[in-house]
Amino acid sequence: MWQKCPICNGLGVITKDYSETNCKTCVGKGIISQLTGLPPTGLGSKDYKNLDNKISAKRLNLIYIYDTIQMFV
Repeated sequence: MWQKCPICNGLGVITKDYSETNCKTCVGKGIISQLTGLPPTGLGSKDYKNLDNKISAKRLNLIYIYDTIQMFV
């Protein structure tokens, strides 16, 4: 069974100061095994292309919202 990566919250990347790096725990896949704690093998980035596009759009929206809020604080 698989679970969402607890380190990156299933995003596959760690965001810090507006830069992103692949999560070292899930290796950018967003999920890990509940038994071993390792990411799945044999799945390429093509399998996550549509998911990555949706997540990237959400990330951009969150950054925009954060920047907008900071203008008023």
